[in-house]
Amino acid sequence: MENKSFDEVLQTINASQPVPPSSVVRLAPNIPGRRSLAGDLDNIVLMALRKEPERRYTSVEDLAEDVRRHLSGRPVIARPNTAVYLIGKFFNRHRLGVGAAALIVISLVARMIFALWQASVARHERTVRNTASRHSTTFKFTSI
Repeated sequence: MENKSFDEVLQTINASQPVPPSSVVRLAPNIPGRRSLAGDLDNIVLMALRKEPERRYTSVEDLAEDVRRHLSGRPVIARPNTAVYLIGKFFNRHRLGVGAAALIVISLVARMIFALWQASVARHERTVRNTASRHSTTFKFTSI
């Protein structure tokens, strides 16, 4: 863009779509923290640079709020609220609680499986005992 006239620069800006910051930084591997640009920050920047004014942030305060939401780990406005995205954000914000809940659920499922297995073993032993007692009772009556 260095050798272009002002009108050519305006034409380029109006005609081309902005490039996500994470893809530009990927070209410079020595920049620390480049992976953190992908995702929410890409979407925030791209929303701020949209060509259609109605699809951009309505004010600087809205942009600042979205940046604050990103920094606190909450879902941002610039990204569609899909179930996977919202659940991922929730899990990242509440890792300890989600981990504890997962351990509790795994523990309960394991205990239930163990109890069902024990019930199955007890049922089998009762069947074997009843069969054995019927055979011994039958033998006593026939030998008299």
